[in-house]
This record gives sequence, C-alpha cells and structure tokens, in this order.
Amino acid sequence: TALKETILVELKKHDDGDGMIDEDEMQELMSDPGTVHVLTRLGIDIPFLQDIQVMTYAVPDSTFPIEMLIDQMLVCRSGLNASVKHIVIQTKLLYWTLGNNITSLEKRIDGLQGGMRKEMQRMLDARDTKLLRSLGTSRQQSHATPAVSKSMLSYSKLGPEDGSRPSSPDSPQLPWKTAN
Repeated sequence: TALKETILVELKKHDDGDGMIDEDEMQELMSDPGTVHVLTRLGIDIPFLQDIQVMTYAVPDSTFPIEMLIDQMLVCRSGLNASVKHIVIQTKLLYWTLGNNITSLEKRIDGLQGGMRKEMQRMLDARDTKLLRSLGTSRQQSHATPAVSKSMLSYSKLGPEDGSRPSSPDSPQLPWKTAN
C-alpha cells in the first residue's frame, strides 16, 4: 500500500543498509523534521509512537526489522478505531511505564532510607558522646568528694558488735545506752 511505501522510504533514509533499525537510527529518524512531517501527514500519532518506541528500545543495543517498525507506525494512526491490538499495546505500555515508575520510586525510597539510617546513627552517636562526656564529668565530681562519702558512711555504720553506736568522749549518753 501507499502508506507502507511512504513509511518505508522514510525508514530507509535513516537505515545503515542492513534492513534493521537500531535506537540511534530511530532517534535520528524522529529528530528529522521532514520525516516527522511525513508521518504526521499520514495520520500517525507522533507522541504515542514515541512512547511505544521508548518501550521498544528499552533493552540496550536492540535492533528491529524495518517491516516490524512499519507495522508499529501504522498501528499508531490516530484515525483508526481501537482494536484489540491497540488495547493490548496500550496495556503493555501502561504496565511497562508503571513498572519503571515503581522501580524509580523504590530506588528513591531506598536512598532516603539509607540517608535516614545515616542521620539516625549520627544522632545516636552524638547522644552517646554527650552522655559519655556527662558521665565523665560526674565521675570526676564523685572522685573529688570521697571523704564526704566515707564520713557519711561512718555515721550510718553500727559500732561494736553489741549494736551500740560509736560515740566520742564528748557526746552525751543516749537513753538506750547504759553506762559501764
């Protein structure tokens, strides 16, 4: 048909002669204003075709036969009624796009989680350092007052084994203590 012949002429302009179109050749074709004008005049929905081509060339170093790409372009004509083939292509494109978006979001979430882990660890380390410094200061203060602690302890200790409290010669006798 005339449509196929017209598209074939445009594709061959950008083919290196092997009958296969790689991603670079397709990008060259879609960047050529004359070719895009011809495709538009044939009723091909250029934005939809470009979306399909992104999916088609998703695998690096992919090449496709010219005949397959002609069929792909013909399916993208805007004047056609939707067929099962159109719905299948649109569904595949939708799933592919969603899958890529989900993968991209997962990578972003992983990056954010890694950043959050690092920040939490930094905060915990800072808190631990502050606590250790605080403990070091309180230990220095407790070493400075051991005599107070020992004298306080001596007042709470019982005296001789009879349970009497220690007394100095100046201290008055307590009522529970009997004089010898």
